[in-house]
Amino acid sequence: IQSKDEILHLEEEILNMSRDGDEHIEGVDFEHAVETYYDVPLFKEEKNLDSEEIERLVTDSHYKWVVPIKNPSLEKEAYLYIGGPANSSEIETKVKQGYLTKEEGEKLIQSQGKWTVAYVSTYEKNAHSIIKVAQEVIEKEYLNVEKIIFAVSKELQVPVVLIKVDGAYKVLFHEFPLVEGGISNVKGELTLDRFYPFNEAKEIVREFASNCWLCLV
Repeated sequence: IQSKDEILHLEEEILNMSRDGDEHIEGVDFEHAVETYYDVPLFKEEKNLDSEEIERLVTDSHYKWVVPIKNPSLEKEAYLYIGGPANSSEIETKVKQGYLTKEEGEKLIQSQGKWTVAYVSTYEKNAHSIIKVAQEVIEKEYLNVEKIIFAVSKELQVPVVLIKVDGAYKVLFHEFPLVEGGISNVKGELTLDRFYPFNEAKEIVREFASNCWLCLV
């Protein structure tokens, strides 16, 4: 578990990026911020994975912070990343060509190795993000969760939620690439917004990904 202290200093920047015109923002909800691991090769292995192997795949990956913003009319989330290495001359060229503003270019250079606010996502009040969906499913099904992990699968490039229940992981999907709703194939069926045993879901995802030109399995 990472410390939220590393992002608290970005409160003002998050608020500034969250406001649309004179929109009323009540504040930044650091209490419910979650770290989300990305480019995690969750479905690469053919063999079944135990809990330790799943956790290792996750903790060996980079993470970003997703921070909810208190807003009475819309749901908003700020996405925070550590700035990657920046090539100054490349950035200057992009500014000259008009692909980046001068301010955006300067921010990229200054954010190397530091936490920075990448963007803010806005949802309609009941069009929940995967974080809220997962929390609702857990409450509804009275699941006794020992651990919860938010991740983006490298193979599908979509967010998933992993929960550890009775020592074993289950996984929930909120979307799949290129299809509306769930997926179905010879290995089985996965519907959205429901938890499935991880290894069972992995077989279905690997079969789906093998026929998906955008996927990386």
